[in-house]
Amino acid sequence: MGLSVSQMALMSRLLDEALPLDATARRLWLERLSPEYSDVAPALREALLPGESQAAVSNPLWALPKLVAADAAGGESTSFLQAGARVGPYELIQPLGAGGMAEVWLARRADGALKRTVALKIPTLTRLSGELEQRFARERDILASLEHPHIARLYDAGIATDNKLPYFAMEYVEGQALTDWCDARRLPIAARLELCLQVLDAMQYAHDKHVVHRDLKPSNILVTEGGQVRLLDFGVAKLLEEEADQTQLTSVYGRALTPSYASPELLRGERLDARCDIYSFGVVLYELLTGARPYQLQSAASIGLLEQAIARLEVRKPSTQLDREAAARRATTQEGLARQLRGDLDAVVIKTLAKEPAERYPSAADVAKDLRRYLEGRPITALPARFPYRLRKFVRRNKPLFAVSITAIAAVVIAVGYTIYRETTPRAPGYPSIAVLPLTNESGDASQQYFSDGLSEDLITALSQSPGLKVIGRTSAFHFRDSKEDSRSIGAKLGVAHLLEGSVRRSGEMVRVSAELIDTADGSAEWSERYDRPYKDLFALQDEITRAVAGVLRARLLPAEHPAAQSERPPGGSLEAYNALLQGRFYLSRHKEADYRKAIEFYTQAIQLDARYAFAWSALSTAWTWLGTRYLAGAPRQEAFAKAREAAERALALSPELAAAHLAQVTLLLNAHLDWRGAQVESRRALALAPNDASARFYVASLLAIFGEVEPAIELTRQVLAAEPLRADYYRWLAMLFRGHNRLDEAEWAIRRAIELQPGAEFYHHTLTTIEVTRGNAQAALAAAQQEPNEVWRDSALTLALQITGDRSAADAALRTLIEKHANYFAYQIARVYALRNDAKQTFEWLDRAWGNRDSDIGYLLFDPFILRYRDDPRFAAFCYKVGLWVPREARRNSG
Repeated sequence: MGLSVSQMALMSRLLDEALPLDATARRLWLERLSPEYSDVAPALREALLPGESQAAVSNPLWALPKLVAADAAGGESTSFLQAGARVGPYELIQPLGAGGMAEVWLARRADGALKRTVALKIPTLTRLSGELEQRFARERDILASLEHPHIARLYDAGIATDNKLPYFAMEYVEGQALTDWCDARRLPIAARLELCLQVLDAMQYAHDKHVVHRDLKPSNILVTEGGQVRLLDFGVAKLLEEEADQTQLTSVYGRALTPSYASPELLRGERLDARCDIYSFGVVLYELLTGARPYQLQSAASIGLLEQAIARLEVRKPSTQLDREAAARRATTQEGLARQLRGDLDAVVIKTLAKEPAERYPSAADVAKDLRRYLEGRPITALPARFPYRLRKFVRRNKPLFAVSITAIAAVVIAVGYTIYRETTPRAPGYPSIAVLPLTNESGDASQQYFSDGLSEDLITALSQSPGLKVIGRTSAFHFRDSKEDSRSIGAKLGVAHLLEGSVRRSGEMVRVSAELIDTADGSAEWSERYDRPYKDLFALQDEITRAVAGVLRARLLPAEHPAAQSERPPGGSLEAYNALLQGRFYLSRHKEADYRKAIEFYTQAIQLDARYAFAWSALSTAWTWLGTRYLAGAPRQEAFAKAREAAERALALSPELAAAHLAQVTLLLNAHLDWRGAQVESRRALALAPNDASARFYVASLLAIFGEVEPAIELTRQVLAAEPLRADYYRWLAMLFRGHNRLDEAEWAIRRAIELQPGAEFYHHTLTTIEVTRGNAQAALAAAQQEPNEVWRDSALTLALQITGDRSAADAALRTLIEKHANYFAYQIARVYALRNDAKQTFEWLDRAWGNRDSDIGYLLFDPFILRYRDDPRFAAFCYKVGLWVPREARRNSG
């Protein structure tokens, strides 16, 4: 006896639930099946457990009762398909999976037209049902309109001429389900949320196209080995504008969905909008954070029971639904995981899972905005914007400033608005803060300078591990090498209450270190000591000095002592390996080709002395990356990048929790691969491991800007400058951010500060030129361009400046010269010139060329005022997709 249309729809939905289960689980699923499904239970048992049913012998799965449609156009089964069979122009290779409505096969073109393999989707239960063909045509049209880096693409679609099977060929994605991928790598919460941002980006894109997915679940969200998300199977999506004119698809085939992830309105069969997907994403997010779903129901529960449960039960906060195993898979403890989820993430999840659509986030972009704010330590919109809450978030983002006394906090509360704006200016001493000035080399041998510098840097690193202590970074502290300024002046410029200064003398196997802790308020010495130790006791000596300084500062309200950092020391305790590392670091900081090669020699020597030296592997990776990026081309550059990649991978394998190893990956991903997403994940991981590391914070800020989040990038860069107030390149970056946000006066202030700190630096006057060009000030732009010391950047700056002088002949000549001399590696800058000339065609052609050359300047795209004039041009969005810099439309608007 055949099944009716409604029964067949019910079968399809139930099979979607049960087919992924093994035999034991299927048996249990059937036993717990709700009585309301008794009329289809025999057919379900035949389909799921053919070996246990007598009827199955004559009526196996591939011969399920045929659909009895109104037009009697029942079709035949497609389950005869096997490897080697042809469907249209495709040859089947192997099955990839099956659901209630379709089989998916790995396939290839049999006619030789294309050599790529595809995921070929073919209906499971019928051939020529008119409704099914209509459904597949709808799915094909939807997918064809979706071109996004995080959505699996549609390559081809049609109907086989011989067996009349509709098919469509999709991008074959090799990856794991989102939850499985994260658990297998024990990803922490921050890294999981970064992947969620990719999902939300794709969702927002689809919703902007008026497409609702309707079946979001982990198995439809794959993650590739490289950490890139791909959303699969828009087969049950609908075009919103066509909702009012529905075909009979829904009534014929039922609501194709996975009930556990379905929104209440989808379960009830009501009209849908984008908030349906917001709910499903909320279920996925809940599971990703906790390892469990918000409703713990039996898998065989009926749609009706699930509807009742959602209506009756309140979703429990994720932070209350944790166990030790789930915490371990998230690289933390149960208590630590609860702390991370409590408050902000609880609120985000609860808002996505609101029963009424109107109470959820209105868009995927809004969910993403709150997740980004959480990752950046800023207040989220899902919680009331009460002043105490916002102040608490601000305090957490600025722990070194606020981990003081109640009196200090009260003072900041009064002036909090002013403080936020003035974060880059030096603060008056009086709270736990210190700068370690470079220890003087008193050995009488200039070649020993690396040793005194290295010891100074290690003291900076060790002290920075103390919570509540503001420690000035190396670049700003070393600005005062050999300075004759008094301690009060230096303290005021650095905004610190204390200085640690002294000297180092190494003679043979003995080391003498003299250290003094200075109060910058009056220049008095609070503590001083001289140490004479054998060189072999150097590590113990470093710890002794660190403990002594921390002890004095603790008397001034510093929190409990934090153990000194051990990450820069070789695990085997080899002083020779450590000495080689210090020499490598000394040369790396000089930023010249010969010095990079010298640094590589010393880092390699350190590794030869101790192959487990993860910090040396990290430094070696960075040295190879910078050498390849700045001084090599062609095959030598690729060889350098390959060595950098090998070193970074070795560092991470030896020490997955080493922040320096993740930062080496960031440097490589940004410069060698232009993998912005991968770099963003790595930078946030580094910051989570080393919250006080200025480089990690700066990379996080940089990547916010690269993805068009300019305002939070400005805020975070200000915070970085609080720890590195004399870091010229950070001011230059801040100037570029201000320029991209059309805050030109602040941009000029920041770049002039950078020039003041480092007058002869390359690129700074080029940046000043672009600010004046943006203003339309031709004479000031030309004056700035002529002061650029680097020939290549000077040519670019002069070309930009000449475009606004009104001298067309000179402008054309300068552009021709720029192209003739620098086209092979300066394509992005040439594109900017064409953008300034309002030549869209040439702009996009040179952007494509820049991408072909893997020009890292593409990272400026979303805060570049010249290129952003084309933000509404379809070619701009297409280019963003291609290079992996797609951001929601709102973020692009706000970047102007």
